[in-house]
Amino acid sequence: MFGVLLVLLLTTCLLAPSASAQLGLRNPQQVHLSLTADSSEMAVTWVTELSAENEVEWGLSEDALDQSATGGSRMYEWTVTIHSATMTNLSPNEEYFFRVGGASVWSGISSFRTAANDSVHIAAIADHSTSSAAEATVQQLIDANVTLVTLSGDLSYANGYQPTWDDWGEMIEPSARRTPWMFAPGNHEEEALWGFAAYEARFSRPDGGSGSPFWYSFHHGPVTFISISSEHEYTEGSPQLEWLDEELARANASREAHPWVIVLGHKPMYSSNSYHGSEVALRDAVEHLLVNHSVDLAIWGHDHSYERTYPVIAEEVFDIGDQNGTVFASPTAPVHLVVGTAGQTPYDDFDEPQPEWSAHREASFGIALLDVDRYSLKMQFQLADGSIGDEFTLNREIPLIPTKPAPKKGLLPAAGLPLLLLATALAAVYSHSNQSSSSAGRYHHCPSSSCHHSTPSSSTLIESSSS
Repeated sequence: MFGVLLVLLLTTCLLAPSASAQLGLRNPQQVHLSLTADSSEMAVTWVTELSAENEVEWGLSEDALDQSATGGSRMYEWTVTIHSATMTNLSPNEEYFFRVGGASVWSGISSFRTAANDSVHIAAIADHSTSSAAEATVQQLIDANVTLVTLSGDLSYANGYQPTWDDWGEMIEPSARRTPWMFAPGNHEEEALWGFAAYEARFSRPDGGSGSPFWYSFHHGPVTFISISSEHEYTEGSPQLEWLDEELARANASREAHPWVIVLGHKPMYSSNSYHGSEVALRDAVEHLLVNHSVDLAIWGHDHSYERTYPVIAEEVFDIGDQNGTVFASPTAPVHLVVGTAGQTPYDDFDEPQPEWSAHREASFGIALLDVDRYSLKMQFQLADGSIGDEFTLNREIPLIPTKPAPKKGLLPAAGLPLLLLATALAAVYSHSNQSSSSAGRYHHCPSSSCHHSTPSSSTLIESSSS
């Protein structure tokens, strides 16, 4: 009998984790930052393998972490505990140091810099995964020293295998613990047997009154971002579409503080890559809201390629810009980007001939870098080797006056279009009389009838290696 008890005791001791092993299982992992609805806050989320404390400490130096907050934790039907806490009362354009965990074990100390009110440096990516190319993208993001990373869907490509989420979380941590990452859900976030459970649990997002974890808005410097879901109902009368209309109206009314409005989503309204192509149903349901509320830029993924449109409405080009279609002054229609180039094998199945609304496209790994201040938004598509594959600039030559709430149907009110064109012409005259004779950045409206004759030839817009 004594021998049996001894065997059981030894077995228990061998199977039970040691105190040091338990400590390791409570070690914070996959630390990543995210923004909240309050620009003076920064949320931080991390993972432990056992239940642990939910504390964050922060301050202006490594030796003075004199602020603290207690957050909470959550789980889904997976083995890790997910923690989050929020740092508050942060000043703009300031470096802060922080650590997470608690009395049992703390993470190492990391730092981040809050965004300035008037200028930011943003990276936009989509379709990431855990591939070697995706890992190289993380390093590219670190080297770019951006203030924000947006990921327009298809994050880890776990596809139901939950350890992949942990691998991906560890892979992005060197960037995400120093720069906030913000997401829109893609089709690969909906996993067989799991649904969106991992996406919902693993990431913090603003509570902006949307009533859903799948669509939300936030501010970053002079930009209002609105993240939507192409994976949930968006037809007329749906909660998402009604929220989007109201949120875009609020964003348009706050242009004095946040002059630019950028929409994030996964499946693109415009793509000439036939592997997936344009999500026409989404465009039919949502495009009129983007136009009526003067959205400046929409950033998508899904097709594993890069593509930029001219300012476009219903496949009709409204402005071909200057300097070979790369400079636009206060365009009256959104520019669309597809940036599904962060880690998955590129698709080169482009439609021929290239649609007139498509300004540039290529099948290359890369990231979109946006430098935004109150009067200009400059984008460069930086390839994996550091070279620039495409670029454009949106200039705001005069302050944009918020419009009255637009009707829910119709891209432009019929009676309002002549007034819009008149206002555009007056703005151009004003600009011409107050600036030098250089034409760079001048606005000129391009109705579809004239764009057929004035669009630059495709040879000036497509690199030969990517056509």
